[in-house]
Amino acid sequence: MSLFKKNQNNNKDPIKNLIAKEGELAVDVFQTEKEFWVIAPLAGVELENLKVVAENDILTIQGERKNIFEDDGEKKVYILKEVFWGPFVKRIVLPKDLEISKIKAQIQKGFLVIKIPKKNSEKKEVINVEIKT
Repeated sequence: MSLFKKNQNNNKDPIKNLIAKEGELAVDVFQTEKEFWVIAPLAGVELENLKVVAENDILTIQGERKNIFEDDGEKKVYILKEVFWGPFVKRIVLPKDLEISKIKAQIQKGFLVIKIPKKNSEKKEVINVEIKT
């Protein structure tokens, strides 16, 4: 008797099968006064397996994390398996006030760091509107 159940994917729904084959990348998204930031851990992802595209106010981070530990020919019985191996994608809706053409991305200590400057919005004019009764 095995303590572990095998994941049997007998699902014939092509949408669910597609989702099951593609993982999601964890990200932190925040903004400062001047920039919009996206940070994602990329341990085990080779640069040639990574693609970042900003199009139509959507930022897409797509890639693949190959499991280098499965290729050694040794049989493994996992006790806990939380690391996602395989293709992944993350889509983020971007705010309208960004200068997409000035997007920058780099790898820092195993993290993908994406910065997009905000449009140079000068001091906003505040108008007090008189309410008549």
